Amino acid sequence: MYYSPMVPRIASQTTRTALVLLVFLALSGTQRLGSVQLVVPITQFGKACAGSKGLPVLGVSGVPRIGETIIIEASNTTATTGALFLGASRTMWSGAPLPFNLTAIGFPGCFINSSWDLAVIMNPVAPVKLTIPVDTSLGGAVVFAQWALAGDPSAGSLITTTAVQLTVAGL
Repeated sequence: MYYSPMVPRIASQTTRTALVLLVFLALSGTQRLGSVQLVVPITQFGKACAGSKGLPVLGVSGVPRIGETIIIEASNTTATTGALFLGASRTMWSGAPLPFNLTAIGFPGCFINSSWDLAVIMNPVAPVKLTIPVDTSLGGAVVFAQWALAGDPSAGSLITTTAVQLTVAGL
């Protein structure tokens, strides 16, 4: 599965964080009402800021599942260096509320949409492969990801993508 906000069919599915289905369970000849919650593993949120080619696109290939590999990439950019930031929150980072507007420090329209707790620096900008360890305790874990891109010939020289919430599916 490839997720990109530029593909409306998939993007409309990812805007929901969960889907609840009612299921009738037949146990011992009786019917019982139960529910199953299906978590959408990739949810896009936040704002991107435009570079010389327009808005950069954050894409995710694969499904974040225990033991599987996903690829997170930035496209539609001429930036020469990128940092993929992974974090644990979409509401707070180092005591500051998110999203954090970067306009005041010279990057108009750019936002930090999720906490930047770990960085993977890529020069040149290239897709990042992440393998989720085989550890059943990771099922349901949530990680956030966002690219910050430098070296774009746009006026600000730094641009940011939207962010995604990745919910790790169990085995």
